[in-house]
Amino acid sequence: MEAAIQRDFSQVLAISEKQINHKAYELADDVRSEFPAPGEACNETLDRILAAHPYVAHLMLYDPKNGFVIRSQPDRLKDDPSFGHESEYLSKMMQGWWKLEYDEFAKKLEKLEEKGTPYYFEGDWVQRGDKHVYLSNAIFLKTDKVSGTRALAAMTFDGDYLRDQFFPQALE
Repeated sequence: MEAAIQRDFSQVLAISEKQINHKAYELADDVRSEFPAPGEACNETLDRILAAHPYVAHLMLYDPKNGFVIRSQPDRLKDDPSFGHESEYLSKMMQGWWKLEYDEFAKKLEKLEEKGTPYYFEGDWVQRGDKHVYLSNAIFLKTDKVSGTRALAAMTFDGDYLRDQFFPQALE
């Protein structure tokens, strides 16, 4: 009896995980399709993407030639100092990581994409005011189809969105 319950519970968890992954991929695909090519990221383009996708807190892009770019939801930056600290933290962390491991990580993302997994998800907990908030970064490779230039790119799912909407809806 206990083994049957354990097996049923494992199946429910596996189904839930697939549903969560499917929803996360759909949302990330919408953003990825609008992402600028390496070297073409500007505030206006990134702000347009952020405005169209309020569930995204931050957008990032890095390639060795053009450097690191991060853009965060502009209204949130103005209204919430802890959101600004979050943006600074992510900028420092991701820029350092990507500069050090650009070649190796780009190859890893390329292999993942060849296997049908276009994203590498990286979770993190950040301080937002008096609470810790879970963030998830969907990291992917952005390649310019003309020049072949590759960049590491990421979108960060907003922690409040994950807690209040994404996870509850995914688990219904």
